[in-house]
Amino acid sequence: MQLAATVSSAAVIIMGAYSHQGPMVHLDARLISHPKMQRAGELLGEFGIARAFTLFAVSIGYAREYLTDGKVPDTFVKNYPGDPKAKLVARVLSDRRVKLWHRTKGGYQIHDYLDWNRQAADVKEVREKERLRAAAYRASKKNGQRRRK
Repeated sequence: MQLAATVSSAAVIIMGAYSHQGPMVHLDARLISHPKMQRAGELLGEFGIARAFTLFAVSIGYAREYLTDGKVPDTFVKNYPGDPKAKLVARVLSDRRVKLWHRTKGGYQIHDYLDWNRQAADVKEVREKERLRAAAYRASKKNGQRRRK
């Protein structure tokens, strides 16, 4: 039952209904049939593809939300509520036969994350420019309202 809820949650994130609350995750529709995901499913057994796909998709959302450049800490996996065996799924995602994640000190690195997502520094720069633009707009609007009085 818990697994079904997790898969549904991942689908909501992927479809973008979650985008008003957090970063949108863009995934290739063919990911579920990719040989790496298929191997992960075989290694995990029952519901293996769903479990691997869900943790993988949610980890991308985590990396985008917290601007980690694709790093997924062990604490994320340890505390992930969607699968009681998330540590096993993480080991399979980083298995040499799968390589969707790479083991690093203190966690994992999502394979090719920066090929498909902007670097944290770039995102921060864009956000700062947008913040300054919005502040300038608010200031000009406020000054314009004062003139009308």
